[in-house]
Amino acid sequence: VKAVAASMGNVLEDVTVPMYPVIDEIKKEMMAAGALGAMMSGSGPTTFGLFCDADKAQRAYEALKQMFPETHLTQLK
Repeated sequence: VKAVAASMGNVLEDVTVPMYPVIDEIKKEMMAAGALGAMMSGSGPTTFGLFCDADKAQRAYEALKQMFPETHLTQLK
């Protein structure tokens, strides 16, 4: 997961983030909460973060859900 997070990138963020700075705000919130990486998905508007620690992911979810009610927490099994 760390290698995947380290290689994440989306060139469309260069165009989209200036128009929708909330994307960068969400990414920064996830990174501050312990995400290994955070990125806008495709051409947006979805933004996601990768966490190895379930507790950190849960705390990030709870914090983001307060600001963005459409926030979801998922996990791989």
